[in-house]
Amino acid sequence: MIMWLVMRGALSANVTETWRDYYLPSMTGIATLILENNARLPPVDTLTRHRQHMAQQLAGVEKLPGTYPFTHERSLNGLRLNRFLHRLIEPAWRERFLQSPQSLYAEAGLSEEEQQLLNARDWRGLIQYGASFFLLEKMGAVVGVSNLHIYAAMRGADAGGVSANAQPAGNLFGGG
Repeated sequence: MIMWLVMRGALSANVTETWRDYYLPSMTGIATLILENNARLPPVDTLTRHRQHMAQQLAGVEKLPGTYPFTHERSLNGLRLNRFLHRLIEPAWRERFLQSPQSLYAEAGLSEEEQQLLNARDWRGLIQYGASFFLLEKMGAVVGVSNLHIYAAMRGADAGGVSANAQPAGNLFGGG
């Protein structure tokens, strides 16, 4: 796990161990390790060059029809909406959402645009606005809409068209 953190850049190779413990309550041991990250911040020009290098991967992607990358800007724009949608994991929130969504929207401080997108079940609009797809799947489960129907709506197609494209002839798992 530690090597994975170092390889992913989440933890520098320069750490100080502040706590280590091991406890064997039964057949499975529980280990605790607390490390203090002693990483230095890289120079600003190094960060700038690295960000420019990473940005090359997404350069021009917004010009591709039907592509809505979940950028930092889109993420910030949809933060309030995503927090609202995430609460659909709570049974009481789900029930209130189904019974009286308007009062829940007001309680969550959703904007008029966010409320309209939710009421219309505008899946493509919600993605473009900044809703996380994974949270839209939660909403779909609550309102009885399958992922296939959500995908289709995002493409401007019906579920049958998406299903047919997903199951080409000769597919081992079905299809024509």
